[in-house]
Amino acid sequence: MTGQKPRSTSLLRRTRHWTTFACVTAWLAGILTLWAGHPIHGALMLVAALVLVKSSVFGRRKKSPQPLADASIPVPASQVPRGKLRKAA
Repeated sequence: MTGQKPRSTSLLRRTRHWTTFACVTAWLAGILTLWAGHPIHGALMLVAALVLVKSSVFGRRKKSPQPLADASIPVPASQVPRGKLRKAA
């Protein structure tokens, strides 16, 4: 029985890959257009590529989160941050 495998990648990851493809395509088109002697159109394509960089895999939004501190290690009371306390009126 042949069936489709479930997608192993999330929608966000697939969208970032498609955006990366569009970014690289716009950059390449901009470079080729500049080389062909059309500076305004080439510059517009390069600006379009720069706009897409933030949503692509080259953007900084894809940072992995920092690991949480291990809860099994006891912390001295002097190092525990205290919140702001209000005084009673």
